[in-house]
Amino acid sequence: FWGTSVRDSTFFESCGMADLITTCFGGRNRKCAEAFTKIVLAEDHTGSSENTQCGDEICSTEKYCMDTWRNVESDVLNGQKLQGTLTLLEVQVVLASQGLEHEFPLMSTIYDIAFRGAPVSTIVDGIIVTDKISSSSNL
Repeated sequence: FWGTSVRDSTFFESCGMADLITTCFGGRNRKCAEAFTKIVLAEDHTGSSENTQCGDEICSTEKYCMDTWRNVESDVLNGQKLQGTLTLLEVQVVLASQGLEHEFPLMSTIYDIAFRGAPVSTIVDGIIVTDKISSSSNL
């Protein structure tokens, strides 16, 4: 799928590991994901239905999620842009067009939480490696 342009060794070099550690513990995406999670859990909008209350109107769960991300970006980043959600949307389009969502369960689970209103607790589902995945991707 990705071809031969990506070398596994790149991710294990010191710069790759340092970037990963920094991003996981203090990056914009992590900070915004934490804020998004707190809002969603406080408002109890996850795992409900296709529609939810947005102020005085009823809106789709997707619209609620998009509006929440937009508000989080504005409140947390002080003018900076949140790139992780845009990347997630683009990656999901590619995965769906190729029928590969099952090959990338963590990415698909994060998408479901971020844009389809899946419960935050389902993040664990994206981490579990099944026999089907491990045999098809040589994990």
